[in-house]
Amino acid sequence: HAAKNIIDNDLTTSWAEAAPGTGIGQMVTVRFKAPSDIAFIAIYSGDGSNQRAFFDKNRVHRGSIETKTAADLGDASAGVDFGSLGIDSIGDRVDFTCENKPQVTYVKVGRKDVMELSIRIDSVYLGDKKDDTHVSEIHLVPQLDPQQTLDRAIDIKPKATDAPKTATSKLPQAPDVDVESATKNLDGGKRGVVTDDDF
Repeated sequence: HAAKNIIDNDLTTSWAEAAPGTGIGQMVTVRFKAPSDIAFIAIYSGDGSNQRAFFDKNRVHRGSIETKTAADLGDASAGVDFGSLGIDSIGDRVDFTCENKPQVTYVKVGRKDVMELSIRIDSVYLGDKKDDTHVSEIHLVPQLDPQQTLDRAIDIKPKATDAPKTATSKLPQAPDVDVESATKNLDGGKRGVVTDDDF
């Protein structure tokens, strides 16, 4: 149940804190090789190998996520690492709560240039058989730049003046429909077409 199991994309493996007692106060830390912009963190708390294993072992009830940037950890340009000097730096902290069921919990982080991420166990749901608290998986959801998102509607039907080589020109053309004639045909038998105003 090594710490690397929480980032192996496999729910059947998990990290367990292995400290005496229920594991409250224990944490797991992930360090990044390059700064990462994180929008959300998805957490699967508990042993995800099967439902029986999930309830047999402790799982996180409440926890906290602390993120640190390069500035929180030291001054890279000056070669200063706060950790090597015995200075415990503080980053941004977000509290979260997991439900007592096998599912993913999304925690909003919204922090740029993250170099280190720690997940701390603050309270637990007790297991039926074992006392170690497990976390099966975490997944980082990146924070996207506005240019990377589809934030505005685009025309899928090309205009007559569009160049023929545009991507939209490859889409099938929507047929022209005479809505008024179709409505009159439906109402020809005095069946009564109901408009929104009639409701």
